[in-house]
Amino acid sequence: MDAPEKVARQRLSVLELAEQLGNAAEACRRRGMDRTSFYEWKRRFQLEGLAGLK
Repeated sequence: MDAPEKVARQRLSVLELAEQLGNAAEACRRRGMDRTSFYEWKRRFQLEGLAGLK
């Protein structure tokens, strides 16, 4: 797995955690990230799939 793929998988894991918890704010808090980035990644994933998270 190359570096961009690894980053994409990490970002996807945050999106999956938010879905499991049913709470984006809590997922962001647990991963130490801001919600602005979370929603940008979510939008990109919806539009482009895993490639959008690279």
